[in-house]
Amino acid sequence: MDDHHHAFELIFAFRCQINDLSKKVKAISTVQEVSDLTTVSVAPRRRIEEAADPTDGKAVVLKRVSKSAKTTTMLKTALRNCDLLKALDITHIEAIVEVMQQTSYTKDDVVIREGTDAVEMYVLEHGDVEVSHDEGDGKRQVIHKMTAGATLGEIALLFNTKRTANVIALNNCTIWSINRSQFKKIMQNTNETEYIDRSTFLRRISILRHLSDYEVAKIAHVADRETYQKNQYIVREGFEGETFYIIVKGKCAVYQLDEKTNKQMFLRELAAGTHFGEKALLFNSDLRTATVQASTEVQVLTLEKKDVLRLIGNIPDNYSARPDPDQGYVAIKKQPEADKDPDISLANLATMSILGEGGFGKVELVKVRKQNRFYARKRVARTKINKKDMELEKTIMQTSECKFIVKLFYTLTDSHYVYLLMEPCLGGELWTHLKKHKRFPEDRAQFYVACTIEAIQFLHLRKIVYRDIKPENLLIDRHGYAKLADFGLARITQPGSKRWTCCGTPEYMAPEVLLKYGHDFSVDYWALGVLIYELTMGEPPFKSPKFIMKGIDVATFPNRITRPGKDIVKALVQVNPSKRLGNFKGGIDEIKNHRWFQAFDWQGLQKRTINAPWEPILRTDWDTRYFDQQNSDRTTGM
Repeated sequence: MDDHHHAFELIFAFRCQINDLSKKVKAISTVQEVSDLTTVSVAPRRRIEEAADPTDGKAVVLKRVSKSAKTTTMLKTALRNCDLLKALDITHIEAIVEVMQQTSYTKDDVVIREGTDAVEMYVLEHGDVEVSHDEGDGKRQVIHKMTAGATLGEIALLFNTKRTANVIALNNCTIWSINRSQFKKIMQNTNETEYIDRSTFLRRISILRHLSDYEVAKIAHVADRETYQKNQYIVREGFEGETFYIIVKGKCAVYQLDEKTNKQMFLRELAAGTHFGEKALLFNSDLRTATVQASTEVQVLTLEKKDVLRLIGNIPDNYSARPDPDQGYVAIKKQPEADKDPDISLANLATMSILGEGGFGKVELVKVRKQNRFYARKRVARTKINKKDMELEKTIMQTSECKFIVKLFYTLTDSHYVYLLMEPCLGGELWTHLKKHKRFPEDRAQFYVACTIEAIQFLHLRKIVYRDIKPENLLIDRHGYAKLADFGLARITQPGSKRWTCCGTPEYMAPEVLLKYGHDFSVDYWALGVLIYELTMGEPPFKSPKFIMKGIDVATFPNRITRPGKDIVKALVQVNPSKRLGNFKGGIDEIKNHRWFQAFDWQGLQKRTINAPWEPILRTDWDTRYFDQQNSDRTTGM
């Protein structure tokens, strides 16, 4: 694994070590995060270049392992109680339990050794284990004792981290495990199958048959799975209902009140694949005309009327004219590079300053010799690029249409590197200014977020998901406006489809990225919410993956942030992507119309006629004072 990938995967594991915390603090952190078996720093994050999850692409075989009913129940319960995994539904849990493998340990056996690669998650069925830290001279500091039912090292399912503690058997132990490759395969298989099944069910329903693929995808993703026990009532006659049901598994009996006898009369039986309650999606007030009771254990998919209205609007009574599914989208067109300039060559560019350096290469401020022309030159090793991805990055940056994206002028190559000559944004990274000021007033944060929204809207209209919003990737131009840079993780994504790569900056990753549920444009809306929080609070809301899974409710909001500020963050940082602001019928415009932006001049921003909250003072065209020169391994977003 190269340093570039390795740095990303270790970002959570080495936060404390980066800041050289004392052993005492390290021990406390480990007690708090012992189930993760990794340490997470509360200090401001260090800039590390992120990349895709490096889990290798070899074929993964999911082999079912036989287990007793008692063991199966124990494993399901343990996974359900795990903070990192409790968001998974029963289909995921069952699939994970099926492939978990058993290992037996005797007293003093090492289950996990500190410093080794973290690949597997463990569940302790029988016995006790001791968690400890190496202190040198062969001594260990005991941190914690864990007993049957505990989960160990579950963060290994998300990242290729290093173990930060030892786990040693205190007696005979029975432990079950699953590795990251298996987990990733299960998540992708299960989610793809689930999505196909849901879409197929929805397509069979007459009132939904004329929806576009994108609309079907949106409501398929918002449908909830519910389980009812035998004889449990699902709906009651005469009660108001706003929920539509699709039976996935089991059977239901339908009854109706006979007014003459005042008794419930059996009408028919409903089996898997059938549905009921569709009127709830069509009418403002629907009183149930029958009672539905579970004849067996029943699993159903449910659609709430409010969710359907929010995502696609009213289901039309007349389906004669459906809108073009591509309506509103703009084709991303490759712009021609500037005319070949004889003065633009590697030999004729003088390096003025290093703006950033990291695993991908180097960014320098360069000057055309004997001319007053300056560029930011990004050097990328040929061995570290995917040609198709690089072409997309170039295409995005070459477009002349967006004033909120760093512009690319020329591309040069030699035998080892590709060089991108871009506009120099000498106001520096937004991250550097945030670090200096600790946090921004809301009006200043609002301006930078608005610039980001303009860039993201431009990309989304061209079916491009960005996937790496953060202050480090926002550069300030000479007029104080923020511009989005670094499109290495951007990908073209068809509406209604999913991407599966685990990539981005961990503090900004949405739950569906971490848990490999498959993700789409809504990951950028989650990141916008995290960005608002970090710019106004001075730090991101989540310091560990397990807190990300719990959502924004675990974050604190000091009184200095206004109610509209809190509301927009909570609306964006929703664990369920289908309930995330920006993912509704109105799209990203619903973010722009939120009351946090009530007095904001969007037209002035787009025309660049409003004053930025801060403008850099540049003495020369090569003044790089606003770049962080102290960290030689910082990687500028350019």
